[in-house]
Amino acid sequence: MAAEVEFQQVSKIYNKDTVVIPGIDLKLPRNELTVFVGPSGCGKSTLLKLIAGLEEVSDGKILIDGKDVTHSSPSQRGIAMVFQSYALYPHMSVYENMAFALKISKTGKDEIDAKIKKVAATLQLTEYLDRKPRQLSGGQRQRVAIGRALVRNPEVFLLDEPLSNLDAALRVDMRIEIAKIRENLNATMVYVTHDQVEAMTLADNIVVLRKGRVEQMGHPLEIYNNPVNKFVAGFLGSPSMNFINFTADETENDFCTLKGPGVLSNVKFKIKPNTLKSGDTACIGIRPEHIDVQKGLAGAELEFKTYAIENLGDHTLLYGHVGESPCVLKVDPYTKYSMDETLGLKIQKQHYHVFDTQDQNVGDSANHPKS
Repeated sequence: MAAEVEFQQVSKIYNKDTVVIPGIDLKLPRNELTVFVGPSGCGKSTLLKLIAGLEEVSDGKILIDGKDVTHSSPSQRGIAMVFQSYALYPHMSVYENMAFALKISKTGKDEIDAKIKKVAATLQLTEYLDRKPRQLSGGQRQRVAIGRALVRNPEVFLLDEPLSNLDAALRVDMRIEIAKIRENLNATMVYVTHDQVEAMTLADNIVVLRKGRVEQMGHPLEIYNNPVNKFVAGFLGSPSMNFINFTADETENDFCTLKGPGVLSNVKFKIKPNTLKSGDTACIGIRPEHIDVQKGLAGAELEFKTYAIENLGDHTLLYGHVGESPCVLKVDPYTKYSMDETLGLKIQKQHYHVFDTQDQNVGDSANHPKS
């Protein structure tokens, strides 16, 4: 039975003055996969260890399925964890590695055998049950580590960057494997990663963290299309969102006009009421794929000058500036562009964001795509 996980004003402080988690309220839905993302040092792995009971809470409560487990041992929490390193016993076979925790909990031999064979079949490990970890590839060893957790039928399944030690091709394969497992697993899953592709493709919910605080939580496409602030907007997406600095002008009727270096015409953007005033310095946020590019400046809104080109097969990235703001464009690979070329840009109006002087998203998102 999947369990809901809840943080109630949870904080984590080291050495009395190093605050890692300043006090977090967060509820992770049962039977869904929630991904923690954020830059190094944001607290995502610490939160996972607090759920697991591998770190002590400095203040606040952690509830699993409504039960206060703040001071419970890991074995009492109904959780299983997969670490970044495989952490397999090298002298044991695959079967013995998967059976170890069940034997410790005094599960019957027949039940252990049935569980291992079922999980091994799911993970395509049946033919490897008699092998030692050294006889397996990295991807196979990671599947064993996942299998060792799955046989315990946990209510909460924790994964701490489980694919980071694999090469690119294996990461793709294992993402697919985890997605398949997710469909058949009746458990709440909490997944920590720095890989945006993993987050976007696997998650039911993404939690974006910065300095131990939740910046935004929601469905991956909701966060991608409607970030609440400049930090979230810049963190999700590769290449990152472009931020073009401008001065607000003519802010009547919930519209502002963009003025600044590289602006060729009076470009108006709808904003939330009472958020910007004339003279405020702010920026437009727009993703590289949401800018229309043209040869020449006739009828264009912005002027862009190219200083680098990356041809990536299915698309090309153009690097340059709009005024003094760096900008990346994602364009089709069949049009030829050259270094130091001046191009005209138009912003797709259903995709723009406006960030105020406090970096909050004040653009009118009524026309933005919905998740």
